[in-house]
Amino acid sequence: MTPAAVTDRFVLGQVYAPKFNALIIALEHRFYGKSIPRPEKGLSTENLFYLSSEQALADLANFIPFAKSKYTPDNLNAKVVVFGGSYPVCIFHFLLFFI
Repeated sequence: MTPAAVTDRFVLGQVYAPKFNALIIALEHRFYGKSIPRPEKGLSTENLFYLSSEQALADLANFIPFAKSKYTPDNLNAKVVVFGGSYPVCIFHFLLFFI
């Protein structure tokens, strides 16, 4: 981890989150449970079904209402602000385009 990453995370979590009464959640596109690719089954398209931009968009589309219901149940209209480098921002903009 670079010093800049540590500083950025500190500033977001320790300065801006309390200032704006915000919750910071970092999402990553990963595999869990039955979706984990098994090397012994090969790297076919069938075995990597969940490794797609479509799945990443579906995950994000489902995560936002889940997070609101869990962390802001009294305010389901809470704003969502997305920031980050290339991949996180692109995924969110694709989501806005397709919904």
